Amino acid sequence: MPEVKIRVAIKTLKRTTLPLINEEISFIATCQHMNIVEYVGHYSDPFGVHIVTEFMSGGSLEELIQDKSKACANFDVINFNYEIL
Repeated sequence: MPEVKIRVAIKTLKRTTLPLINEEISFIATCQHMNIVEYVGHYSDPFGVHIVTEFMSGGSLEELIQDKSKACANFDVINFNYEIL
């Protein structure tokens, strides 16, 4: 079988929030939408739990919202919400 290489993002979370981590994994594992990153898998090690998703360039939505130099107009925020739903 040919090897497939894809770029991924890995989110590392502390084990202290395990119930929330399990909830997040369950949620993103079932989401299939063109505007939501695709869940690839997860694993754990002594450092924490790692959630693997498809890689999206440009940073996170949180970074975009917090970056004052890229301030979003109200219309953009409404569009983000609409596209996610």
